[in-house]
Amino acid sequence: MKYMGSKNRIAKHILPIILKNRKPDQWYVEPFVGGANIIDKVDGYRIGLDSNPYVISLLQGIQSGFIPPDEVSEDEYRNARLNREITPLVSFIGFGCSYSGKWFGGYARGNSNKGIPRNYCLESKKNILKQSKNLTGVNFGCISYTEAIFPDESIIYCDPPYENTTSYRDKFNHPLFWNWCRE
Repeated sequence: MKYMGSKNRIAKHILPIILKNRKPDQWYVEPFVGGANIIDKVDGYRIGLDSNPYVISLLQGIQSGFIPPDEVSEDEYRNARLNREITPLVSFIGFGCSYSGKWFGGYARGNSNKGIPRNYCLESKKNILKQSKNLTGVNFGCISYTEAIFPDESIIYCDPPYENTTSYRDKFNHPLFWNWCRE
């Protein structure tokens, strides 16, 4: 999945730093797993959490064999946006068929730089199915970082919503987060 702030391109640079002293049975935890673009490159014991139920629904659906569609019409997109049922399909449509992967941020359409019409839905499907094999064994859960219980001595990688950027689904309390980190 591609979202605002995806770390897919820089994972190869930050993971060696994060995992430098990791012990064989040590858990790796992401309280803001988002598109799972870091955790999918980590081996061993992994926990991916997010407070957004649509994110977790899609990731768990992919783990369970959900195959996204090749195409989603504007009417199907509009219906999914209006119904907002928490299912892997609605979650996929909300992220994978929207501009820049922003949750129902407008039906993605347009042409490549060569003028060829793009199928954003199919591109998203291919990306998440390619990623799916690396999600096997990740324990995904829908819970806020403030309520989560982490295994002792876990490595915790936090990539919270960015401050002073396009807003996310919910308002994020940055001072509360930084206090949580200090504790």
